[in-house]
Amino acid sequence: MADGNGGSPLEELRSIIVGPEQSRLEDLEQRLEKDALQAEVTRVLPGAITRGTAQDDRLRVALTPLMEETIRTSVRRDPQPLADAIFPIIGPAVRKAISAAMGGLVQTLNQALEHTFSLRGLRWRIQALRTGVSFGEIVLRNSLVYRVEQIFLVHREGGLLLLHVTAESVPDQAPEMIAGMLSAIQDFARDSFQVGTRDTLETMQVGELIVLVEDGPYALLAAVVRGTPPVSLKTDLQQALEAVHAMHAEQLAGFQGDASVFADARPVLERCLAQEVAPPPRKGRWRFWLLAVAVAVLLGIWLVPRTIAGRRFDRFVSSLRETPGIVVTEAGRRDGKFQVAGLRDPAATNPDSFLGLAGLPKDQVAERWEPYLSLDPALIQARIRAVQSAQATEVAAVEQQAYYYPVGEDQPTTEALATIPGLASRIHALGRAAASAGLTTTIAILGQTDETGEKDVNIRLGRARAERIRDLLAAAGAGVELTASGAEPPAVPEVDATDRARRRRVTLSVKFNTP
Repeated sequence: MADGNGGSPLEELRSIIVGPEQSRLEDLEQRLEKDALQAEVTRVLPGAITRGTAQDDRLRVALTPLMEETIRTSVRRDPQPLADAIFPIIGPAVRKAISAAMGGLVQTLNQALEHTFSLRGLRWRIQALRTGVSFGEIVLRNSLVYRVEQIFLVHREGGLLLLHVTAESVPDQAPEMIAGMLSAIQDFARDSFQVGTRDTLETMQVGELIVLVEDGPYALLAAVVRGTPPVSLKTDLQQALEAVHAMHAEQLAGFQGDASVFADARPVLERCLAQEVAPPPRKGRWRFWLLAVAVAVLLGIWLVPRTIAGRRFDRFVSSLRETPGIVVTEAGRRDGKFQVAGLRDPAATNPDSFLGLAGLPKDQVAERWEPYLSLDPALIQARIRAVQSAQATEVAAVEQQAYYYPVGEDQPTTEALATIPGLASRIHALGRAAASAGLTTTIAILGQTDETGEKDVNIRLGRARAERIRDLLAAAGAGVELTASGAEPPAVPEVDATDRARRRRVTLSVKFNTP
């Protein structure tokens, strides 16, 4: 008799007695299956690590079914762990390969277009400066329609790389790992979406790159493409894959791990490395030439006057360098104005006189000259003449001063002594004027006598008279070099007493010299 729940008392009694034991037996069976699988993997893998190369193929064949079954079982139960496991690997690996492949191409384009001068090139350069992206990448983005950068020929069952070709300037970076990831993704997609074993994931996109996959009986062909590929590219990939199967049908069917037999298929794959670049626009060439003419005019307006003024300034500086008494220490342009500086002798030619000869307005040149004294002989004489001319009155006043003496005396009269301070003041003024021109002043004092008496005595008497005047002027502050000497009596006979008295005198002469 059945109970209210539809079960017989015998079945309830059976579940109470046998149920717990049956559940424990099922759990034990699952653990034994898992332990057996783990033991088999542990047994095979260490041997694969220590065995030589000759046994690699047999080990791979023995291990592949076990690993495939393990992965399929895991995916059927929960596909998420596998997806999480391969996610950190496949993404960075593909991006790293793509980035390295683009490096060479970007560099080549950057070098080829580095000096391009066009409206479009200028616009791209402005875009590169504004965005911080290199000019080559900007050109690539705007001019490349598509480019097949890499082709992978992968064995369909084992996921091993059979052949890999790349476009020019695209380096190889771990193609075996990428091929394995492509195969793993294909298996993952089939298992996850419960599709047939012959179905494949035909297109993948990673950033600006597209991966096109064509599947064959024994191998698949994957193309990494930048840009927007044409529909005909898919046909080209299919034909290439068919050609490889036709050439190596037996090797593909019985593949045991030796990929070198597929080397002669490289030309077939390389023919798929196609690209297309957008042609430069033909219209609007007049805009380029209009811009070029405008730039040339603006450069001419700014550059030509500047060049002419620069040449005139060079002529002005050259004239200064060739002029005695002028030393140019600085010459150039600063703050929009010509600058010249140096040393100038007061007796040298005025530098402004060369401005007119060079054709330069005075307000365009800032001059800064420091005074100095040149040792050029012509300038020394010029300074002497300048001082003599400026001090002609004072020189004449000094040289016209004379002191007369009685016979045999060497002391000046009282009236003569009264003129000494004024004479010393005039001499001191002459000395200051000469010093400002870089000259020294010497006052030569000459004592004379008449012809009466012996010659030697007269010479000593004349020198004594001159020395007395020298000492008086020095004491009065003349401040210049004073020399005293006695003259020989004149050879011309004296006329009378007045003439003899005029010859008994002391006279002065002024001389200017270089230091």
